[in-house]
Amino acid sequence: MSRSLQVAPHQVERVKLAYQRSGFPSQQALATELGKSADTVRKFLSGKAIDRLNFIEICEKLELDWQAIV
Repeated sequence: MSRSLQVAPHQVERVKLAYQRSGFPSQQALATELGKSADTVRKFLSGKAIDRLNFIEICEKLELDWQAIV
């Protein structure tokens, strides 16, 4: 099982919409809430690979089914 995951290219827009609906005023605010770096959140939202656990935590915070967007 891979240690990193990334948003599927055809799901990036869905992820960005979920972020916009989340009410977080900035990527930094989301990162702070999760205890993650802003770079990790930026990579997630742009479809780049991040650590599996971080990926799942961000999905949960944005109310996304991580298995559906990977």
